[in-house]
Amino acid sequence: MPRVLPSLLMLTVLIGCSPVELWHRDGAPRQALASDFTACRVRGVQDVPANTQIGRTPLVQTPPQTSCYRSGDKTRCTTTAGRIYGGEVYSYDANAGLRDDVVAQCMAAQGYRRISVPRCTDAQVRSGTPVAGTLPALTESSCAAQTKGGGWALLSPRTE
Repeated sequence: MPRVLPSLLMLTVLIGCSPVELWHRDGAPRQALASDFTACRVRGVQDVPANTQIGRTPLVQTPPQTSCYRSGDKTRCTTTAGRIYGGEVYSYDANAGLRDDVVAQCMAAQGYRRISVPRCTDAQVRSGTPVAGTLPALTESSCAAQTKGGGWALLSPRTE
């Protein structure tokens, strides 16, 4: 357990540094992005419905182990049976990737493109220039700030 905690902490830090992927179209109304994305997701579900499949993790068997020791002029051996691990059942949607492709094609047909931008620092959030109602133009200093609702907003902070 002592080794797990630092690993989890490092993973949390790395996730916090990872870039954010967003749909973007310069000057698009924010509300249009939201409704277009919802419409594309609905189209994806209609065109490529869920295909839930059941899977099972591989079985791994450890071999039996025999330990022997001498006691005086006698040798005693103990055999421990092998163990079987795995075999857990899980479910997945076999169509999820194809459905994501349909959503991406739908968004591209409406002029949006998928962008990857870094997360904003606190200083960038303070100097950011949110454009009310529309998506800002993408610049070298553009970054993503998390909103109170848990989503992401693209900012184009001033550079001085």
